[in-house]
Amino acid sequence: MAVAKWSTSVISALSSDTEPTIIITFDNAKYIFNAGENTGRAWIQGRAHWRRMKALFFTQVGTQRMSGMPGLLMFMADGGISNLHLVGPQGLTHALAALRLYTYRQNMGITPVEVESISPPTGTAKPKPTYTDENITVYSIPLFPDVDEDGNPVFYGLKDDSSLKRKRRASSASPPRRNKDEDFSTETENLPLKERMRLNGFLPTNLAGKEAEQWREMTVKNMFPAKNLKSGKGEDKGVDADPPYVSTLRRHPGSFNPAGSDKQLPRMNLTRDFEPITSKQKPSLAYIVVGPRTRGKFDAKKADELGLKGKLRGLVANGSTITFTTTDADGKEIERTVKPEECVGPGENPAVVIILDIPTVAHIPAVVSAFTKSDFYARFRSRKAEDRIEYLTNVVYHLCGPGVIEDPRYQAFMRGFNSNVNHIVASREHCPDPVTFTSAAFNQLQFNRLDPDLFPIPQFSLGAPRPLEDLVDKFDFECGMGSAEPGLPPKTYAMAAGMHTGVRPLLPPKVWDSDERFHPAAKELAAIHEANMAKRPVGSSTPTLKVVHEEEVDVKGIEFDKKILSPAAFERFEEARTAVKAAPIVRNAAYRRRAGGDKVKVIPLGTSSALPSKYRNVSGYLIRIPNQGSILLEAGEGTWGQMCRFFGTDLNKPNNVWEVLRDIKAIFVSHAHGDHHFGLSKILSIRKQLDPPPTEPLFLVTLHSIILGLKELSDVEDLGLDYILHRPGVIPIYSLSLVHTQPEDERGEHYQAMCKSLGLKALTTVEVRHRAQACGVVIDHQAGWRIVFSGDTQPTEILAEVGKDAKLLIHEATMADDQAEMARIKAHSTVGQAIGIGRKMNAEKILLTHFSARYPKMPPQIVDQNATPTTPTKPLTALFRSLPPSSPSTSPISALPDIPMDSTTTPTSPSTTTPETNPKPREKRRKQPIIGLAFDHMNITLGEFWKLRTYLPAMDQAFGKDEKGEDEDSEERVMEKMID
Repeated sequence: MAVAKWSTSVISALSSDTEPTIIITFDNAKYIFNAGENTGRAWIQGRAHWRRMKALFFTQVGTQRMSGMPGLLMFMADGGISNLHLVGPQGLTHALAALRLYTYRQNMGITPVEVESISPPTGTAKPKPTYTDENITVYSIPLFPDVDEDGNPVFYGLKDDSSLKRKRRASSASPPRRNKDEDFSTETENLPLKERMRLNGFLPTNLAGKEAEQWREMTVKNMFPAKNLKSGKGEDKGVDADPPYVSTLRRHPGSFNPAGSDKQLPRMNLTRDFEPITSKQKPSLAYIVVGPRTRGKFDAKKADELGLKGKLRGLVANGSTITFTTTDADGKEIERTVKPEECVGPGENPAVVIILDIPTVAHIPAVVSAFTKSDFYARFRSRKAEDRIEYLTNVVYHLCGPGVIEDPRYQAFMRGFNSNVNHIVASREHCPDPVTFTSAAFNQLQFNRLDPDLFPIPQFSLGAPRPLEDLVDKFDFECGMGSAEPGLPPKTYAMAAGMHTGVRPLLPPKVWDSDERFHPAAKELAAIHEANMAKRPVGSSTPTLKVVHEEEVDVKGIEFDKKILSPAAFERFEEARTAVKAAPIVRNAAYRRRAGGDKVKVIPLGTSSALPSKYRNVSGYLIRIPNQGSILLEAGEGTWGQMCRFFGTDLNKPNNVWEVLRDIKAIFVSHAHGDHHFGLSKILSIRKQLDPPPTEPLFLVTLHSIILGLKELSDVEDLGLDYILHRPGVIPIYSLSLVHTQPEDERGEHYQAMCKSLGLKALTTVEVRHRAQACGVVIDHQAGWRIVFSGDTQPTEILAEVGKDAKLLIHEATMADDQAEMARIKAHSTVGQAIGIGRKMNAEKILLTHFSARYPKMPPQIVDQNATPTTPTKPLTALFRSLPPSSPSTSPISALPDIPMDSTTTPTSPSTTTPETNPKPREKRRKQPIIGLAFDHMNITLGEFWKLRTYLPAMDQAFGKDEKGEDEDSEERVMEKMID
């Protein structure tokens, strides 16, 4: 029999970008534990594949451990996974069902498994496994915090659980009050659920108990029905009658799509030992993963001596005791019984990996109690030789919240494991915070040398606030030598992305070698800055990691630039910096004052369409209005991490991410595709945890489907949703109530309060042309400036009309002009079409964004409208390079040729144009807009927007030869299913 080799690795560690995600790998299967935000993007950067994925396990139901789940499920379905188990605490199925209006795949089936919300067994009782297959057996332990219903600590002792007296609320297991619109007779109420739900007036919100559970299970099955699975040689066996992008609300034969699918789910009532609890009292889970028990080597010589032949050998080798007839040495026929141990050597006991999630110190008593009061669980945490023989615990992951790892009780608990166990710890207080997405960060570092204000370096830390090494116990229990001062076990390691630990065979934790360039370069640049600072007079300073702009020559800085840039890029950088410094506009007094809208900042947090990539995250744009607040446009998965990297998490530094989060007064989400809002719940959850809380409300402008999903998720995690002004909660406003045809005085008091808080004259939505209901938004400030955001859309004339004379248009430009037909089919815009809308709008500035993953670095090409039909298409950057340097008297884009709305139309050559074919007099040419390309973490004030065009050739040169879109095939599958 082949020896089962298996290992465990860290896909993503605890950082500003990511939460811990752990994977266990066998040759024939993979198992993931937790999927926090950006898990999918981290997976992409690691260039791993989804094949042989069997199950996902979650230690908590909530954004911290699950906000990356929707995107991950999409990745896996599109990667060919046909069936998947999801295991987690109570509320898992409810959280899945809450995603039904925007997370679904026909070709994958999901089996949710909820761990019973009951206290762990004690004494000799053996628990049943939560999950088992040919590789692993998994046991789950609910860890309830010792807190009251408001989350306040009530007990911190380690006494018997029976001494804990929890404050009990009245049970809510009885059905909720019936909606007045329901008109069911007593006879109807007695019908089975599957019949009753087809009737008019049925509302799933009113279900309770087993029927509520049944509704959620049917909903999840409808979201992932495992239809049209690939078979044979990978051919897709048919396509549904409905297109794959159709809403789950659309009915078709044999599917679960009753009229109530778009109504609120039944309320999720969390319990502990069948008594109601609040979301602040919900448990985390500990997982004990037991590997296969390996049989010993079969002794063929001994089998011959015992007379075992043919099939009898296989039976004994597989562990069976057999009785058979044979002959002895004298030739006499005898009956013989053979046990496996007579010809099979001693086997290898199963190795064990444990994942412990201890979010607060209030969870410590629960984990200590579980591993001491249960004889079964105690075997996994034991120094006894006999326990080590039965189960070989090799690796323990500790996901620790604030204060946990330094708590003496938890340190004592860790020391209770055998000294050979490897402990891998994730704790923000004790782990470094390196950048996860280093490819994008290195590009940003290069651009920083072009303009440090426009392209700030991502915030990071390679040192822990309090290193784990300082807490490790120096006492060697085996030898009895060293310091006896309590601390962590000797084999304790800080979790790091790429950390790999062999389980069978046992290998120590090791971080995979990486050739990433960002961190070494950033450290070198920091050293150069410190050296330059040391040369300056006392009291003189420049911001950290900035280029020296004074007259003295920064020799080391020049050497550094030559190291990180190609010779051609270095030359372009020098030219661009010189051109910006010499531009007459820089010396203009009005420019230096930058009054009004010129001081407004735009910070793109994600500029990719459909999928994140190595270089770009999915949609997010922060608009910062000086002294009045901020507006977040879109919140794709990873938006919070992007904000952390841009602003930093250090509470002692000004303008940190916590201050910025308090400053956000409105969030606009254009439509329900995942790349535009999968990061929203994470932001709301973090905001709810701010201490002290915000002083003003946050207004959320979006569609009904997104608001409904958030309301349902609030049953398992408090997201701060509120409907009362003068409180710091999240106030939803339906975007369709703010459409341009709706009079302002009929938009309601919440709308008026939002505008007042941001100094706005109006915030108006415009329905745009997309394959899902979608809105753009027009933001009018009292100071007279206007910003327009398109969301995802085909060219939409009404947006140009309502957004007339905008100071800035942010418009999607998903496709190249030579892919106009695909853009039409997918209801997106090409670069040329986006510019055309800007011109019709008479926009002063156009920021192009939402670029396809086909273009991983630089965005797509644009058709040169002055070219002949046989002239090849030019890259946009090539056109920019052909223009003269920016000046205050001419637009930086003044030489860019006109681009009509339909860029597929063959341009007419000037030589063939005659007065007869073009009799209308030529209109007075409008001032051309300034066009810029959006990059993640760009920090642009509208008054300095003109710099983008000057810098673009240098940035293009820094990228070098553009590579093929590594995610092109994946993106195509996503867009086919309209999760774009």
